[in-house]
Amino acid sequence: MSIFVNKPVIVREVFADNLEYEFMLIRSALHKYSFVSMDTEFPGTIFKPEKKFVQLGNPEVNYRFMKVNVDAMKIIQLGLTLSDSEGNLPNFGTPFCYIWEFNFKDFDIRKDHYDKESIKLLRQQGINFTKNKEKGICSRDFGVMFLTSGLSFGELTWVTFHSGYDFGFLLKILTQHPLPPDLKSFMRHLTYYVGRRIFDIKYSFKIFNLHGGLEKVAETLNVARVTGLSHQAGSDSLLILRCFMQIKDTKAFKECNQKLAFTAMAVARCQDYYFHGGLYVPPPRKVTYLHFFLHDTMSGNNPSAVPIVIPNITTSTGFGGVIAFDDPLTVGPDITSEVIGNAQGLWVSTGKDVLTLMVYLDIGFTKGEFTGSSISVLSRNPITESERELTVVGGKGKFRMAKGYAQLKTYSVNFKTGDAIVEYNVTKFVQLGNPEVNYRFMKVNVDAMKIIQLGLTLSDSEGNLPDFGTPFCYIWEFNFKDFDIGKDHYDKESIKLLRQQGINFTKNKEKGICSRDFGVMFLIFGLGFGELTWVTFHSSYDFDFLLKILTQHPLPPDLKSFMRHLTYYFGRKIFDIKYSFKIFNLHGGLEKVAETLNVARVTGLSHQAGSDSLLILRCFMQIKDTKAFKECNQNTAMAVARCQDYYFHGGLYVPPPRKVTYLHFFLHDTMSGNNPSAVPIVSPNITTSTGFGGVIAFDDPLTVGPDITSEVIGNAQGLWVSTGKDVLTLMAYLDIGFTKGEFNGSSISVLSRNPITESERELAVVGGKGKFRMAKGYAQLKTYSVNFKTGDAIVEYNVTRTLILCWFLILCIPMAYGGYYSKIELRVSNLRKVTNLRFFFHGILGGENTTAVTVARANSSLLGPSNSIVVDHAPLTVGPEPTSKNIGNAQGFKVFAGRDTTTVVYLDFRFIEGELNGNSISVFSRKSGDGDKT
Repeated sequence: MSIFVNKPVIVREVFADNLEYEFMLIRSALHKYSFVSMDTEFPGTIFKPEKKFVQLGNPEVNYRFMKVNVDAMKIIQLGLTLSDSEGNLPNFGTPFCYIWEFNFKDFDIRKDHYDKESIKLLRQQGINFTKNKEKGICSRDFGVMFLTSGLSFGELTWVTFHSGYDFGFLLKILTQHPLPPDLKSFMRHLTYYVGRRIFDIKYSFKIFNLHGGLEKVAETLNVARVTGLSHQAGSDSLLILRCFMQIKDTKAFKECNQKLAFTAMAVARCQDYYFHGGLYVPPPRKVTYLHFFLHDTMSGNNPSAVPIVIPNITTSTGFGGVIAFDDPLTVGPDITSEVIGNAQGLWVSTGKDVLTLMVYLDIGFTKGEFTGSSISVLSRNPITESERELTVVGGKGKFRMAKGYAQLKTYSVNFKTGDAIVEYNVTKFVQLGNPEVNYRFMKVNVDAMKIIQLGLTLSDSEGNLPDFGTPFCYIWEFNFKDFDIGKDHYDKESIKLLRQQGINFTKNKEKGICSRDFGVMFLIFGLGFGELTWVTFHSSYDFDFLLKILTQHPLPPDLKSFMRHLTYYFGRKIFDIKYSFKIFNLHGGLEKVAETLNVARVTGLSHQAGSDSLLILRCFMQIKDTKAFKECNQNTAMAVARCQDYYFHGGLYVPPPRKVTYLHFFLHDTMSGNNPSAVPIVSPNITTSTGFGGVIAFDDPLTVGPDITSEVIGNAQGLWVSTGKDVLTLMAYLDIGFTKGEFNGSSISVLSRNPITESERELAVVGGKGKFRMAKGYAQLKTYSVNFKTGDAIVEYNVTRTLILCWFLILCIPMAYGGYYSKIELRVSNLRKVTNLRFFFHGILGGENTTAVTVARANSSLLGPSNSIVVDHAPLTVGPEPTSKNIGNAQGFKVFAGRDTTTVVYLDFRFIEGELNGNSISVFSRKSGDGDKT
């Protein structure tokens, strides 16, 4: 393979005077040299990420952040290298090879945005900004020549390194417009102009285990720079191509791209990657895709799954049977392929007529990136279907607070022995986002834009406005000259609306106020540093623009600094009516709130700042004397500290804030003596050193301290299932309920594996009820003491519980058996869509039409009246009569684990009629015997 080392390489410097000639050369070479390597130099990024967050990011969100930078800045250089498939460069019949470096005049260092460190570096590397400004290329002319040269609309292969910004600037030049509004539109434009054959060497990091920037990658691949310096676009484009040629013929590269039409990586595969590089706007969620094979073996001398409960009724589906398993996970379908982890838990046969298993499993990884991490799955598994889906409800380690789904496909099955190989494709989401993140996104907008109007309304505590001894009352509307509609960034729909509402942009530009002058007058005349009460509506942007005016600087780098500045200038008496939505059950924008409160607009129009400020004040006066408001705000105004979580949602969509709770207690698990809190209910039918297959029901007290005599604050109920064949491991299915303090009556659901031989370990919190509704999190456990002879243990728990505030689930189940029915009312909300469901659950234990079967019962009568496991397959109907319309069924099991009549419920509700046909809901919670809610 030739890597063009036989001839010296000359960088062809392109300015305005030779632009047309150089494109003529490029046009003549493209028929032979169809590989194009590109690099750009630009003035850095003016909206900086925090380094620790750079690796997080959702492509769509990161694209928006990149768009802000590209739209605000101008290109400096663009380098192009052409080659054939062997890496040979065009020589045009001379002793030299040639590459191109285009120098643009657009960037003016005296006027335009730039990052100081980036400009300093580019100067050091020889870029002459003065010469570029005087003799450089107009990007519009470059775009015309590019489109007529054959570089676009063709079958070229583009080779790049970390190319999100490179293609961003190129597309901006070609269209002479700001970048498209979203990633999907950008990718459509990009493939239109340059095709789908794009390879980004940075993307190949996943294939070749590369690290670092371009220089580091070249060093790793033993590729030398043969001309120019780093951060010169022409030289960098050549180095990129040489690195590409070094790896393109490797076996790994060919295997990765065997399905593509050519050597290069398709854009569709790269798009998730492009918009991570150098950007950080945190995502709504982080997505992980996993693929492996699960081997469930029930036959032979070394089974990975064993029956632990044989049902006491005979059915074709084995209804009521329970299997404990410790199944290996492999990279390929062959059992001899690389083992990357194991799955432990229970299969419970819950289908009376169709073979269905309820799945309670923990998928743990022992190799690779996710070593030591695991995913919790709670779902029904219709195993007779070749393809099906399970619910991921949580996880631990790198999968903390995970949500997602697993798509299963049966690779092979032996129905005689029960052995099966199942292919898993797991898509796992982790919800991210908090006020700090939202502030950074808002800062990007405010720093890039300019204010148009600011309205002020003054009043006394009764809502009276100043009249200055006249027959009229007065409010103020300040019009600024800063915004220039011919030059500055704006949203077209917003400007259209403001024009419709009467704002005159031409008059503002000619006669408006300079924001610097406004800031000086604002501070001199007592509006700053005082004891005023500020009343606002959705005020994040309002205060941000005001602070930008007062400081004449970009907003502070983080939320904490911003809040410090805000309280310094405005004090702590700030009330945001939007925040009061939580108190007064208000909805919608300002107009809707005013309508709800029966408050009329008395002057002006909506979206006129003065008129809106008056309407805000009138709404505030309507609610400030209510009992609810006074109880919530002892000093009338809402303290900034209480509002800060809210402020930075206004006008943006970023993930909602999370409420974090930290809990600490000790769990006492006692199996010995006359008053055990845990009792075996299933003894395994095989002998192992780990007790593989054993099941223990427990009702363990929780105390403030390690001593059993310390204050009891609740209890934990559920099952320990021994699921480790070789290493003692318990699958933990428990509900942690509190009976004292702030969380009295609330509980947390935990579904995870518990490697009890480790002194410190972690369990996954997958849900909760009461004050822990929609909770996600993790519990860090530390063994305080253990007696391996008796099995007694004291375990210290530190629980971090995160509540996503915008979601909630209400499920009321007054459970009854022996022919009784249960009414269920369900409401699911995600702020945009609310679904209300109402149906009846028919649980019949015993008789000809039984829908439930007792599969295990404890030998001890110390835990409760039943001390048993009951497996359900209960119909759901629209009415209380069993003969009313059937809309689905509930499958799973319940553990009667309490010393009273408390039940821990593990159920899957599946619908077979209507809008939700084929969908299901997973429930894992405790139900008190004297209550009717779970």
